[in-house]
Amino acid sequence: MARDVLWVALLRGINIGPRNRIAMAELRDLVDALGLGPATTYIASGNVLFRAPKAGRAALARRLERAILETFGVTAPVVLRTTDELRGIVAAHPFGRDKSKSYVTFFASKPSAAGARTIDVAAIAPDRFELRGSDV
Repeated sequence: MARDVLWVALLRGINIGPRNRIAMAELRDLVDALGLGPATTYIASGNVLFRAPKAGRAALARRLERAILETFGVTAPVVLRTTDELRGIVAAHPFGRDKSKSYVTFFASKPSAAGARTIDVAAIAPDRFELRGSDV
């Protein structure tokens, strides 16, 4: 039997303005009903913590996306990271000790080399970025 890990599901495009509204209590109830509870949410962000096996990340994300669509009528891409992965991102911070002005974008999968080259460095200057796997 696979050992469960603590996952963070990052739901994209919910609770922004009047569209795609999902109450966090109802989202927790849904995740619990899927057998992934007890789930915890953070404010109205669409971030959900739950336990599940580490194997099968893509299938787990699709399962959550499908359940959200069926339950709430909302199409919300789900990006998953384990809490260990999130700790690793913080620990590997490439821009010095001060993390207060850093932001991370989490992609569902690692971009191709060609896709990574399309990032317009001039458009974000003087800011800097570093691509590590599927995180920027």
